[in-house]
Amino acid sequence: MLQMIAHKDVVINEKSSSIKEYLDKIDALIDAASSKDSLVGELEASLSREKALVERVNDELTLKDNNLIELKKVHGEREADISSKVRKLKEEYKDTSRLLKRKDDKFRKLESKLEALHNKLCSCKEMAAANEERLSDELSTIHKIVEVSEEVIECLLKGDELLAVSAKLTRSHANAVTCLTKQLKKVESTNNELVKQFGIVL
Repeated sequence: MLQMIAHKDVVINEKSSSIKEYLDKIDALIDAASSKDSLVGELEASLSREKALVERVNDELTLKDNNLIELKKVHGEREADISSKVRKLKEEYKDTSRLLKRKDDKFRKLESKLEALHNKLCSCKEMAAANEERLSDELSTIHKIVEVSEEVIECLLKGDELLAVSAKLTRSHANAVTCLTKQLKKVESTNNELVKQFGIVL
């Protein structure tokens, strides 16, 4: 009987020891589970922070994308405006170049015309000088004729041929005066032409 009780005590002790081991394992598992729960909580909190950070970064990226799109739009508008201004400036440059070329051609024509007019003026001056010299010679001749006529008249005042000589001298004098008048009219005409064309009086 005592042996049976002793044997049962041994069995009970063994079972108690086994139960204690199981309890220790359960406690260890509970502690491990608690530790895991704490770790999971930390991980969830970290994930929440990471999620918030990602959302903030996404918002910033979205804002930057919108700003970039707006900048591209503004840049495109400015580029189009600059291109339009460049085209306009090129057209104005071409128009100005054509206008300057036309003015240069007109200036050359006017310069050529002015040179021709200058040459014509020189020719007219030479012609006027020649006419003046010829008239001077003719006037000198007329003065000589008049002097001779006066001398002849004085010599023939006492003769019978006075009337005939006077008539002859009168005709000569009239012819000389007519010739002189024609030359004076030519000079006057030339002078008027120069005044009309150049505003110059010789």
